[in-house]
Amino acid sequence: LELTSPPPGADLAKLRSDIDAWMNRYMLAGVAELDMAGIISSGMALMHTHQLVLPADLALLFRVLLRLQGLGRGVDVEVRVDDLLRPYVERMASSRLDPRRMARRAVRTARSWGHLAADLPDEVHAILEQIRKGDLGVDFRVHDADGAADRVVDGLLASASVLASAQLIARRAGPTIGGISIPGLVAAGVGVVTWQRLAAKRVGRSSALSKARRLAALRSS
Repeated sequence: LELTSPPPGADLAKLRSDIDAWMNRYMLAGVAELDMAGIISSGMALMHTHQLVLPADLALLFRVLLRLQGLGRGVDVEVRVDDLLRPYVERMASSRLDPRRMARRAVRTARSWGHLAADLPDEVHAILEQIRKGDLGVDFRVHDADGAADRVVDGLLASASVLASAQLIARRAGPTIGGISIPGLVAAGVGVVTWQRLAAKRVGRSSALSKARRLAALRSS
């Protein structure tokens, strides 16, 4: 778990059970009997099942294990892998459970909490000062799954384009062709295109007024 950073919602109990079964299947065999290709392929399949990504550094370990397998077969060694690993595992466990190491870790944790407690008043004061000056901002992100905001923007753009085109054409704002304002025509075209987009989005949809009418008709019937 420390090497691969499992995804959120990972079934850790199932992962632990699968790893236990995988290790029991291969780690109890003799070195000469190990099938490294099977170990690697089954291990990769296990990681893929649980959406884990293998670090690139482990490729070197696999190459060493493959060489050791060949060496073990060559000299007909019957030593089991768990026998080889047990001294190192016991040494690591005793080191992690060393009272002096645990005490040093507790001291570092206490110092970190002390630094946090010491800095917290200044941080809170800075936030309150920003609020007082009006410098504190909040970034809002609206999830608009139905595209309601887009329709509002299109409606405002369409209405603004119609009003702008009417004003430009009425005032004959230049340049003109045959006395008709070209900017006014452009604004009118933008309004038409935007209105067509709105109409296309409304296909298959009913307005709130139509829904209310249908509901009233159903209730009356």
